[in-house]
Amino acid sequence: MRDGSKEVPFRASLEAQTDTGAATGMDETGVFEAYRNEIEQIASDKYDLGQFDLMGQVYVTSVEFPERPRS
Repeated sequence: MRDGSKEVPFRASLEAQTDTGAATGMDETGVFEAYRNEIEQIASDKYDLGQFDLMGQVYVTSVEFPERPRS
């Protein structure tokens, strides 16, 4: 994710990816790739709200993770 020329690191929790994977039949990598746009949007929204850690990293949790299964 970027803020102008600055790269902003973000992570999606393993728990969120595992839970979604169980519901969709995908592994964690597949979940991240399938939901990448949604995850990046959530991370961007959190960043814009100032919701990042002291290192500037945004963390997307299972509570915030997209709920809809992909087909």
